[in-house]
Amino acid sequence: MSRSLRFASFVLSSSMVALFACSSDADERSAAEEAFFEAYAHAVCDDAAPCCAQVDAAHDAAACRALVAAGMRESLGHRKGTFVPEVGERLVSAVREDVAACAEFPFNSPRMGELRADFGRLYEPNGGGAPGAACEEAGDCAPSAVGRVACLVRIAWPSDVDEPVVSGKCVVLLPAAEGMTCDGSSSDEIGDCGSDNTFDELNAAFYCDSSDKRCHARAAIGESCWGSPACVRGARCVDGTCASPSALDAPCGSDFDCAEGLYCDRDAQRCATLKRGGEACSSPDECLSTRCDEGRCRVLSYLTADTCGGR
Repeated sequence: MSRSLRFASFVLSSSMVALFACSSDADERSAAEEAFFEAYAHAVCDDAAPCCAQVDAAHDAAACRALVAAGMRESLGHRKGTFVPEVGERLVSAVREDVAACAEFPFNSPRMGELRADFGRLYEPNGGGAPGAACEEAGDCAPSAVGRVACLVRIAWPSDVDEPVVSGKCVVLLPAAEGMTCDGSSSDEIGDCGSDNTFDELNAAFYCDSSDKRCHARAAIGESCWGSPACVRGARCVDGTCASPSALDAPCGSDFDCAEGLYCDRDAQRCATLKRGGEACSSPDECLSTRCDEGRCRVLSYLTADTCGGR
């Protein structure tokens, strides 16, 4: 199983608060939700001392738990829908294993997509909104017997207004197939092929082509392509053909040329291993966490000195 600690940062970030928040009273949270918040905080904090040590941070497990649990309540405690304990258990198990290994990997890896999707599945929609109805989040939408339900959010910024206009509508995500529309603006039922606006996990078999707004199968290595998104995961588009990414120490011109877990060393122009927390760095591109602070890679965005110490 691929592992990462970094998905905790999704829950604690302001962007996730904005995505999931809605008006509700705190006392409406179920006992199962409260148990999940506490279990998640234990999983993050109890065995984090070695990870915190990588960034020279003091570890206070009790204070860390209080901080993480509070962040979970703020970010997820007001979501609409029915809480799904099985998904919560899966996330707790994953983060406990990951903390034990101080595991890291890039933000845009397939595993990160899976973790984002699990956070999205913590609450099943139980609203009354039919496909096409206005929504603020998936919990406003009615369940569907034919596919997963999502709230497709659109953000527009007309030239004559000072603030962006945010609108959402309920859509049904159907199993992806070749040629199926993935354009939620023109249809209330769309292919589940990774449209940027559905907050879905990365789709290994299909992608949503931005030019024709339809699902297309990813091209295998050796097949023609217009760009790397059209190739199977891990491949890249070189001169119109999907190719295997460059291995360690192979020549490169950009990070996209290198295999997962590697970056392109601009000075040597060769693929090098991404650096873990605490290692020296001069650019965020060199770090697994994509965070380079004061010349050292940070372990992960939520494992700051403040989080480790519960401050």
